Amino acid sequence: MHNYITPADFIRGRYGSRGLSLAAAFTGILSLMPYIALQLVGIQAVLTVMGVGASSTNTFVKDLPLFIAFLVLALFTYVSGLRAPAAISFIKDTLVYVMVIVAVFYIPTRLGGWGHIFGTAQAHFAAINPVTKKPNGTFILTAGVTGSTQLDFATLALGSAIALFLYPHTITGTLASKRRYVVKRNSALLPVYSILLGLIALLGYMAITDKPTAAAVKKAGNAQLAVPYLFQHMFSSWFAGVAFAAIIIGALVPAAIMAIAAANLFTRNIFTEFFKPDASPRLQTRVSQWASFVVKVGALYFAVELPHTFAINLQLLASPTVSHWASSSDIELGHTVYIGLSAVIINLIIVVILTLIFRAAKVPQGADETLPHQYTMDPADLPVPTPAGVGLGAAGAAGAAGDLPRL
Repeated sequence: MHNYITPADFIRGRYGSRGLSLAAAFTGILSLMPYIALQLVGIQAVLTVMGVGASSTNTFVKDLPLFIAFLVLALFTYVSGLRAPAAISFIKDTLVYVMVIVAVFYIPTRLGGWGHIFGTAQAHFAAINPVTKKPNGTFILTAGVTGSTQLDFATLALGSAIALFLYPHTITGTLASKRRYVVKRNSALLPVYSILLGLIALLGYMAITDKPTAAAVKKAGNAQLAVPYLFQHMFSSWFAGVAFAAIIIGALVPAAIMAIAAANLFTRNIFTEFFKPDASPRLQTRVSQWASFVVKVGALYFAVELPHTFAINLQLLASPTVSHWASSSDIELGHTVYIGLSAVIINLIIVVILTLIFRAAKVPQGADETLPHQYTMDPADLPVPTPAGVGLGAAGAAGAAGDLPRL
């Protein structure tokens, strides 16, 4: 209908503002780079445990798994586009579910049961870290007047859930769907994925309990290798291979969609909007392919040159031990809350104030090209084009000969 492909496309049409669309495009691209970096780090962890560059002291060789992950991702997205990760996602989901379900039922039988796992984890978190002189962590969320990890976690969960629907790759998938039903069905299934994430979190407790895994992680000095080491030690070689494949594909598919979403933002809302308004679809495709490559280079820089916690902090703002621009928590009335939620509240206040000021100053509001009924339409609801040349004239025949654009 309006041929929207990116969230910035929608903002441009909804509010009639090129500047706001440009700001959304830049924000989306920058937010996706550390997210893609996290996927690369996940692939690197599996390759490292498999022995690629693990025993070398050479910096390049040690980072070789990252470069391999980068090349695989770059080739995958350059050649396949959006259809391939969408199709492979079915395989990815199946592998991940099988891996997690087998792990949460099988591994505890080898570690003395859940009671022993939780008891060991609780003792580990309560132990004093010799470096920080503080406990290693919190096993049970606390509540109190002076501070509440319950409030911190609850606001983090709420903020992350809201943010999920604003990420460019999520909206790219939404705008690429054929029917509203597809979006509704996937939204209804999201709680199932949340349960899966909770089960995946339990793998960390298992890794703490399994002494060989804990020793391997300590020797490597990299806690991100905990789950791959756990699988390598607990599973037979063939099923460990299945688990490693699940992790790699589970990182590759979202990273590909993220890279495509970022590339589309650049192509549609920066290159075409400001530099080449008459760019042909073929040229836009080519620019998007190269933009995707550049975005992945940026993600590789995050993964190689910066501490991996930086990528996590930039993506999730989720490390309360950091007190600079990447901190996750704000102090509110003696409690800590997710800083992203504080930012949303501040932005809403600014929006209300500036809206009142701009309306009082009679600043033009911009033209909205969308209509209320269009938000509930499916492609089947669109009028059938009249055959070319039948009572349309030359201009009408030219328009009818083309495909109907997507929303």
